[in-house]
Amino acid sequence: MGLFWRLSCAISSDISFVGDAIERGMERFCLFVSKKKHFVGELIIFFLIYLLLESVIVFFASKFGIDIFPKNNENVSTQLHTIPLPFTFIQTCVFAPVIEETTFRYSIIGQTEKENRALLIVLCIISVIVFDAIHIFTFREFFYYLAPAIVLTTFYVRRKSVIASMILHSSLNIIGTFMLLFQ
Repeated sequence: MGLFWRLSCAISSDISFVGDAIERGMERFCLFVSKKKHFVGELIIFFLIYLLLESVIVFFASKFGIDIFPKNNENVSTQLHTIPLPFTFIQTCVFAPVIEETTFRYSIIGQTEKENRALLIVLCIISVIVFDAIHIFTFREFFYYLAPAIVLTTFYVRRKSVIASMILHSSLNIIGTFMLLFQ
């Protein structure tokens, strides 16, 4: 009984932590959008930065003959053709961004102030490395996930809203899912 109780308390505190993070993130996001009406423009700019950075990384990898494309793409592609499409989109474009942004941005970087530059840089580097590490099977794949990790981390630090980074992450995953679907 004691183990079950401790486990249920740990799970409920994790759920409460995520709920609090999302609630605070939503407040910050709504405040930002109400003050500055150009959120969609900024989202597009960061998306374009991602595409440019990813293109540069893929270009240099191909110049050096390094295959950085994830082996997991085959699994995701198979999943897209096996599991009904709406469920796949919910998993990859809703659940994954919510879980990953809460874990890799909010939990690691949190609300660290920009004035504490050294700590912020260290936490951002940790966030990028951990985000990359959770996605890769081989070390070469690290470079493939480097662009989204850097862009999402930068966007989170700039906006200080986990909701804003979830929206960008979801946008990146939507495009990636469509690309795998029609591959």
